[in-house]
Amino acid sequence: MTAPSSRLLLALIILTSATGALLAEEPVAASDPFELPKLPPVDFSRNIDWYPPRAAVAGLEGRVLVAFDITPAGSAQRISILWTEDALLASTAEQMLSKAQFKVPADWQTSGAWRRWRLGFIYCLPPSSQSEEFGVPVETVLITGSRLHGAPQRHPPDSNSASRCMKQPRQS
Repeated sequence: MTAPSSRLLLALIILTSATGALLAEEPVAASDPFELPKLPPVDFSRNIDWYPPRAAVAGLEGRVLVAFDITPAGSAQRISILWTEDALLASTAEQMLSKAQFKVPADWQTSGAWRRWRLGFIYCLPPSSQSEEFGVPVETVLITGSRLHGAPQRHPPDSNSASRCMKQPRQS
């Protein structure tokens, strides 16, 4: 063997052993690329019935997925509907979000915190098996109304369902 090829062989052995040591170490767990930071606390007006009356009469239930920005003042802006099961419910979710006030940290302006968020709205008329799944990780807001007598039932109750919509409304 000549001197240059022996140096090449030595370099290859060193590289192989270093690579083997790197591969033998415990891999660092990658964070979930779909995991979002916790949404800041929000205050939705509690004195407003956010279930659209036309939807309650029609027995309409469904889900709405919304994206929006949170300003340093805590209001939602650039609201966009990503997906919806019904335009009426989407319109109500958009109105609700536009009136919401988020409690943002004092350093929100300078902290470099995420400003684009996703939120899932679930509209249901208990008892119901309305799905609460969105296919992507998302925090959800449950909006319930009172099932009106004679309104059609789109998502009949299922005793195997873990839906929060299964709970019967309190009778007063």
